[in-house]
Amino acid sequence: MSGKTLRPQKIETPKEVEKPKNEKKYKIVPSNIFTSFLIGTLSGVCAETVYYPIEKRYKPHLYDAPKNNPLHLKKYIHISGVGKDFFNNVFFNCPVTGFVLASYEIMKVPARNHFPNINPIELAYGAGSLGVLLENTIWLPYSRIHQYRLLNNQKQMNFFKSGVNFVKKEGLFKLWKGYWNSYFANMPFLVTFFACDDLYQRAIIKYNKNNHPERPIPFYVPGIGSIAASMTSIFLTTPLEYLRVSVVNKTKLGSEQGKALAKQLKSDSVFKAPRFGVRKISGPVLGRAIANSKQIPKIIQANIKGPSVKTILQKIIFRK
Repeated sequence: MSGKTLRPQKIETPKEVEKPKNEKKYKIVPSNIFTSFLIGTLSGVCAETVYYPIEKRYKPHLYDAPKNNPLHLKKYIHISGVGKDFFNNVFFNCPVTGFVLASYEIMKVPARNHFPNINPIELAYGAGSLGVLLENTIWLPYSRIHQYRLLNNQKQMNFFKSGVNFVKKEGLFKLWKGYWNSYFANMPFLVTFFACDDLYQRAIIKYNKNNHPERPIPFYVPGIGSIAASMTSIFLTTPLEYLRVSVVNKTKLGSEQGKALAKQLKSDSVFKAPRFGVRKISGPVLGRAIANSKQIPKIIQANIKGPSVKTILQKIIFRK
């Protein structure tokens, strides 16, 4: 025998592959998307209900004025006209809030998956711009059909039938006419609002944590943050929109455009911005109400005495 000793061969064990950080994958959950749409739509209804009485006094067509005398505008109110105008506002304006929130939630999923380390501001601009694309694709046909109904006095007709008539008369692709014009008119304001709202809400939470950690944030403070975010977005993006329109129409900016811009800023600040505050306040309340409503069947079943239907069928079929 040789003096050499046999050594067992080394068996190399495969090294564990280190999992990359932030590997968490986000998924699109249909129930969450529908909940976002529902909360957005209902919060829009709340905003119209709260703010419409303030706004309606500036709509002279809702009042009866003898011989068109403006001094009597506040004495004679068109009840039916106010009701129809309020319904049209709710039917036309409120679902768009739901579409925007649902589209934003959908587009945040691929943005977070492809860019795990994305910061909230970049997420707001990236997912927001893609969300407005999706929202505009869904909302624009709805808007076209609604306008078609109003122009052709088809308000009594079913909305679906009005859509069929529109397609037969105008063609299918007319539903998305002016798509990019609508997109670039709405996108800057919405994405800037998403970014500013996230920034202000984080600042509110940080301030409360540093100064009053023992007290919860008052329910109205997030609404104030959303109003501030919408005001910031209005004053940043409205001048850009006027500049865009002037470039598209090849018109020079002058004093008339300046006066129109100032009037638009004033109108949006008074009528548009406060609605975002009402939506922000009512949104969490509606979210809790929807979450609690899902528990109602379980609560009813827990409080009903006697066996359930499933137990009874099992006893009859399987003799259990």
